[in-house]
Amino acid sequence: MDLSIVIPTRDRRERLIATLDALDRQRLDGAQAEVVVVDNGSSDGTPAALRERAGTLPLTVLSEPREGASFARNRALEHARAAVVLLLGDDMVPEDDGLLAGHIALHGEHAGAGYAVLGRVRWAEPVDPFMRWLETAGFQFSFDHIAAGPVDPAAYLYSSHASLAAHALRDAGGFDGERFPYLMEDTELGIRLRRRGLRLEYHPELGVRHHHPQTLDGYPRRMEAIGAAARRLRELHPGEAPAQITAPGWKGPLYGPAAVVGRGLLGAGAHGRLRERAWGAILMAAYVRGWKST
Repeated sequence: MDLSIVIPTRDRRERLIATLDALDRQRLDGAQAEVVVVDNGSSDGTPAALRERAGTLPLTVLSEPREGASFARNRALEHARAAVVLLLGDDMVPEDDGLLAGHIALHGEHAGAGYAVLGRVRWAEPVDPFMRWLETAGFQFSFDHIAAGPVDPAAYLYSSHASLAAHALRDAGGFDGERFPYLMEDTELGIRLRRRGLRLEYHPELGVRHHHPQTLDGYPRRMEAIGAAARRLRELHPGEAPAQITAPGWKGPLYGPAAVVGRGLLGAGAHGRLRERAWGAILMAAYVRGWKST
């Protein structure tokens, strides 16, 4: 077995099935791959749908009752058989049929626990202006701010699309589910792996499309959770958190009033840069609320 694809999921049955179907269409160029899906407490019939599904790639379906993608991924690591693990989201569909072969080939060229691959994530179409702004402003991922080649594992080990040696993950203790069940869990793991000398390379030619629409109504809740996790991360690893994981600083108290003004501007039909500044104020106000909540 050359590659174990690890996918945590919760109440995303149709999206997960579409992702698995896309993985079944991958060419492997003589290599072997398996998929390990961990259901994290779904109530939408996901386990039954997976049991009934007849796919091409070997599929192992596990259950993890503790809520959080970290717990689910750690559960998958107990059963993954390949030397290399591809961490993938349940809504990440390969852009072409060479994604798996590409990850496998790179690890074949750089054998060892100290090597990892970061692939690119782009939104699946259609994409509205808010989602496009999220992508370029760095609130979702930061691919527009890095170049191909070595990148900092603490800043860019995105568990939505990255591959690395299975025993590197296991030797590091896996994900910290107790403190980071979801959000910042990959950043925290990246800090520990960086200490161990992990080399993470960004390969933008390995791309997936992210099928998860986001809206201004829902995203502040995510930002609030990110703020709380960011503070835990900074307190757990002082001096080691990446630069973008910042404390609110002197601007913190200003974001709340700015968010109120921003919503007023959006209601009045603001466009362009003014609209983006309003979005930024609303999300940063949520981040500050989360930071202060811990």
